[in-house]
Amino acid sequence: LTILCISLLSHCSRNNSGTQGNTGGGTSNSTTMPTATRLYGQAGSFTSNTLNQGGLSADSLNEPFSVAADSGGVYIVDQKNHRVLYFAGNSTAATRVYGQGGSFTTNTANKGGRSADSLYQPYGVAVDSTGVYISDTFNLRVLYYPGTSTTATRVYGQSGNFTTANSPSISADTLTSPGGVAADSGGVYIVDTNANRILYYSGTSTTATRVYGQGGSFSLGTTNNGGISANSLNLPMCVSVDSSGVYVADVFNHRV
Repeated sequence: LTILCISLLSHCSRNNSGTQGNTGGGTSNSTTMPTATRLYGQAGSFTSNTLNQGGLSADSLNEPFSVAADSGGVYIVDQKNHRVLYFAGNSTAATRVYGQGGSFTTNTANKGGRSADSLYQPYGVAVDSTGVYISDTFNLRVLYYPGTSTTATRVYGQSGNFTTANSPSISADTLTSPGGVAADSGGVYIVDTNANRILYYSGTSTTATRVYGQGGSFSLGTTNNGGISANSLNLPMCVSVDSSGVYVADVFNHRV
């Protein structure tokens, strides 16, 4: 029920060879244990773990699930409150809310009906230079919000429709249970957990052009398709991307 910001403190320095050494000329290294210096969701108390501490507000959380950060602040998926909160700078009081029509004191699933503004138990969040991606798991979709808008302008998994939650068949356009999401300069990676695959969408397209875990097929969702191998997945949940490649948490195969 708590999100902690951890400050890594160290008394070690780096010598010219790139290895860590101490500054006193001795042979031993000295480090301190990582200690959180900022707290989201518990009104500043590091010793409480109350859901919606102090009542539902811009400061409370109920089962936070994922977190992302950019140069401006922090995005936290507040899953059981059916919302994502944005905290500017070092503030621990949210200044923007996705999924509740701008209200910090409601936590309604699909508030106002399923739309470009609603969420139902979101799971993942990612941010790039253009906007925010939220996996709206129980609505079987991922939503994209440009800039600081809290109204989505793009939807993955529902053929462009913001009012449906359909998954009629496994394809390059559908999602069965979107989990983690990641974005880079080229496109978006979405974990489709129950279909045992990761989908990649190039640019702004909402039709996947690459699939991980199903031997290149967009119409299969087989667990460990072809047997456990370097190409198979079994209930993946999270994804991350860097300049060198893609990392997938392949949960039921106990590997990344």
